[in-house]
Amino acid sequence: MYSKHRIDLVQAVSQLVGSLSFAEKRHLFTQILSESKQVVPLSIFSGKLAGLEALVVFLKDEQKRSIAEISKLLGRNKSTLYSTYHQAKKKLIGKLPKHDYTISIPIDTFSNRKYSILESLVVFLKEHYHLSIKEIAEKTGKKYTTIHTTYSRYKKK
Repeated sequence: MYSKHRIDLVQAVSQLVGSLSFAEKRHLFTQILSESKQVVPLSIFSGKLAGLEALVVFLKDEQKRSIAEISKLLGRNKSTLYSTYHQAKKKLIGKLPKHDYTISIPIDTFSNRKYSILESLVVFLKEHYHLSIKEIAEKTGKKYTTIHTTYSRYKKK
């Protein structure tokens, strides 16, 4: 049973959240998700690393996850991820691009091995954020044709 104090608190929070704008609610939700480590920011994919490389480096270095844990999250072989991580660290000078959680992608988006990391990313951005191919290309720092081809490949599968 809920106490009177708890019911009053829940009502106050509901009123507070109800008074927020859509943008403020999205920001708050994104912040909560980023702190729970269940999402990755789109911005990590805008550097020179391949999708899997950027994802593994972010999960290992920024979220302090083990290769074994990353393997379970992504449904990929530990030895593949270990190699990917070390290959990415050789390529990466400095750190990943600044983490901007304005657009966040749930980690489980990348767990379906039927699709590449980039295919999963592009489809998620099109379906959940309703971004165009051009916008996705701009936000990921990839060529328009790369994103278009990736999306076409996804649809054929």
